[in-house]
Amino acid sequence: MKKFNFLCTLLLGIMFVSVVYELYSAGYSFGRGWYLADELIKKDTPTMEMAINRCELEGKKTFFPDTLANVKTCGKVYTGRSTVMYETLYKPTFTHSVWDILKIIVELVYIYVLIRLCYIFIKLIRQVNRGEIFDISTERKFQRLGWLMIVGYALEWLLLFIDYSLANIELMLKDYDIVLGEHPSVLLLVSGVGLLIIEQIFVMARKMREEQELTI
Repeated sequence: MKKFNFLCTLLLGIMFVSVVYELYSAGYSFGRGWYLADELIKKDTPTMEMAINRCELEGKKTFFPDTLANVKTCGKVYTGRSTVMYETLYKPTFTHSVWDILKIIVELVYIYVLIRLCYIFIKLIRQVNRGEIFDISTERKFQRLGWLMIVGYALEWLLLFIDYSLANIELMLKDYDIVLGEHPSVLLLVSGVGLLIIEQIFVMARKMREEQELTI
């Protein structure tokens, strides 16, 4: 019963933290945008340039101006830029190669987790169809499914962190922040904890059934 209550509390905590995180992300993005816009207004010119510098790109700097120029009037209009897609050539360093190797390893582990998840789920369906519901093996399958989902969620965050680290190695952005454009859905984590709760329900039901059989 204690483990069941702990998992339920953990699930509620995860849901609360996810809501707080979403509100924080929205507030931070708004505040950061407001600050950058205010700084831009204070400048003498509305023109804003961003330099992508990776080992000087073999001695050449690349600039992406945030303005549109009218060739007839020679006027410039500030367009703003919230997202930048880049493509560049670079010579891999030792640090960069280590991150690449780590990413490949994590991706292989993630694929294994997904395959294992499907395999256990199919076995669970077959076992339930045979009427083996209140069984220890059924409980273990629910438990494994739950933990695999939690591990999968953690691996998604790890892959995102690796991509973020690689971007910081490759790019040096003036007046720009490199931020996580997206994050893994918390539903995978909630589903994993939910399956662990279901597993505890099955454990309690099996124990109650065994106690009733002993009483009879």
